[in-house]
Amino acid sequence: MKNEIISDLILEVICDYFHIDFYTILNGGQFADIIQPKYLAIYFILKNTCMSTGEVGWIFNRDHATIVHARKSVENQIQTDKKYAEIYYYLEKKINDKIQNINNNNKIIAEQVFLENDFNL
Repeated sequence: MKNEIISDLILEVICDYFHIDFYTILNGGQFADIIQPKYLAIYFILKNTCMSTGEVGWIFNRDHATIVHARKSVENQIQTDKKYAEIYYYLEKKINDKIQNINNNNKIIAEQVFLENDFNL
């Protein structure tokens, strides 16, 4: 699945959970109420795509160092803050379920195309 589709899906899940819009998470600056969702989005995009820290930084208009800091911050919070870990694992499941759903839909479409074209092997 393409990086752009996955990153958009992740942003959608994060924005829905925190009740913020795409513009806010991508351009909302360093306001305290935006940092947690922004860092989680960065972390999940790095985890679920082949994108480099520079590419993820471009999405969020942040430099490589900020993206590395976000990743380390999320990893630390998961280990030290039980409530944060619960949020993280909830979001991880939602993201993984959505990715799986898209993969399943793509498989069904590919099978239909194969059958409609009556490919003989």
